[in-house]
Amino acid sequence: MKKATLVLVAVLSMFLQMDCAPVLFGLRKPVGQHAHTFNIEANETNVNYLLFLPDKYNEEKKDWPLILFLHGSGERGSVIDSVKKHGPPKIVEQVPDFPFIVLSPQCPKEQQWSNDILIPLLDEIVKKYRVDEKRIYLTGLSMGGFGTWALAIQYPHRFAAIAPICGGGDTSKVCVLKNVPT
Repeated sequence: MKKATLVLVAVLSMFLQMDCAPVLFGLRKPVGQHAHTFNIEANETNVNYLLFLPDKYNEEKKDWPLILFLHGSGERGSVIDSVKKHGPPKIVEQVPDFPFIVLSPQCPKEQQWSNDILIPLLDEIVKKYRVDEKRIYLTGLSMGGFGTWALAIQYPHRFAAIAPICGGGDTSKVCVLKNVPT
């Protein structure tokens, strides 16, 4: 037992001296764009998403603005890298000092964007990361434009501004967005 304890202490001390130790122990978040999976227990759904953290996320102890990006129908499925084809996920691959957290979920094949999935995912990211809740921006292309309208109409208080691109929405309810820059 004593020998096992010494080995464990030795391994932990080596780990702490490594650059990756702060990330592994949750002291630092991995910057850049990385793939993740979120499980929504209420409806037993897994959601793949990309999350980008700016280069200075760990150094600058502040709340960061967030862009929630909804892709179009061509990027649906289970190959998360296809989400990098357009928009913010493509941009942050080339601009590591992009000054926003970027959340880019992937809609499953043969489905449309669902607020029942997007809001729990957004809530989880806001809880886990330093997000400025007064600066959450929503955008999407085509099917993602439709998703942008639907999400913003149902949750207008969540977004500082929206930018739906090539997507329509429910015009009978759009008046709830009168105070949301569009």
